[in-house]
Parts: sequence; C-alpha cells; structure tokens
Amino acid sequence: MDNVRYPGTEITPAVFEAQMNELKNRGIAVIGIQDLLAWKRGEKNIPPRCAVITFDDGWKSQYEVAWPIMKKFGYPFAMFIYTEGVRGGSLGGGEAITWEQLADMRDNGVDIEAHSATHQDLREGHTIMLASTGGKRTKTTLTGPQYEQWMQNEVVGSKQLLEQRLGIKVNCFAVPFGNYNEHVKELLRNAGYQAILTLYGQPITYSSPLDSLGRYAVEANKPQVFTAALEELHSR
Repeated sequence: MDNVRYPGTEITPAVFEAQMNELKNRGIAVIGIQDLLAWKRGEKNIPPRCAVITFDDGWKSQYEVAWPIMKKFGYPFAMFIYTEGVRGGSLGGGEAITWEQLADMRDNGVDIEAHSATHQDLREGHTIMLASTGGKRTKTTLTGPQYEQWMQNEVVGSKQLLEQRLGIKVNCFAVPFGNYNEHVKELLRNAGYQAILTLYGQPITYSSPLDSLGRYAVEANKPQVFTAALEELHSR
C-alpha cells in the first residue's frame, strides 16, 4: 500500500511508521481501549499523556502491514470490524481481512470490536443499500419496524457474530462515518456496548461521555489532523 488510492481512508506504511515513532519520541504512551474504559470506571490509573490507536473496517493491509509496525513499537490497538466486510461476507472482497487473520490477532492480544454489519449510516430514514435475491444490492430507506429489524442485525447481530466466531467479548462500537443520533446511541447501549466511538476528533477526559468518544481520523489527505492531535496531547 505504498501508493494511496483512497487518501480519505488510507495512509502509506512509511508515514504511518513515522507517526508511531513520533508518539514514542514525544513520550506519549499508547494504551489499550480497555485500559481507557477501566480508567473511566475508576478502576486503574493511566499515564497523564497517552493515546488509544484504533483501525476501522478490516483490511488485510491492517494485518499484513500495520500490525507488524505496531508490534515493532509494542503498541496495543483495537480493530473495529464490520462483519459483512470480512472475507467471505457479502461485502468482503480480495482486500478484506479473513476470520483466520482476526483469530491470529486475537491470540496475540489485539482487541477486536464492532463496527456494524454492513457499514452504513445507522440513522433512521437515511438511504442505505440492501442485499436482495441474487446478490443484487438496492438503494432504499427504512423507517419504523423495518428500520428497527435492520438495526438489530447491525448492532446486535454483528456483535454476536464477532463473539461467536472469535470467542471474545465485544463491548465497544465505532459508528460508521461517525453518524449517529440519540436513538442510535440508545440501541447501542441496549445491545450491551459500554463505549461508542465517533470520528469527531477531541481529547478524551475523565468526564467525556462514554456514548460519544471522539477519535481523530488520521488520513493521507489530512496530515494536519495527526499534528493537531499531538499538539493537544503535548499541551496537557
């Protein structure tokens, strides 16, 4: 992935490794998301300046390229997976991660969490794509009972599949595209998620609500986002 095809969601290995090295050089500790949640519950202390690193979707490059870099620095991280995007799923193409690769990551301490089933806008009334007979996908809008049934699979079904296939306990959910509202948060809480992550970059403090934890989306076409996140940490 030395050539970035989608600068809005990708980054080159060299730039990524340089960013991880910058964290090290600045003395910013990298902690796991479960450590963050334990701190929020008052169960443990964390360093005053630290970061949580997450990867979304589930691409084989995250297994083949990003993971070795993370291991080089000894950094923990979390993978947020949308289940139909895993190899073999309705949206899992040749660049998708496999269940076997996810199991390998699990066995080596990587935290695997939920990112919905089909990676779409979860708010009621928004346009989504639904799979129909023959594998064809059609554009539609769901409301009422149909929406609630679809959401059951997106927030509960995806959680159950990850837990069953990998033998893990899933307690975090990253909202696709960062789009959510109060009803989406209510459904996620009812499904048993302890934390909901968005894409609206902001420092996390002890008082930050667990149902809208902001993340900085670090992308090839927005290098200033990583710089801004570093400066936020450095100033604390």
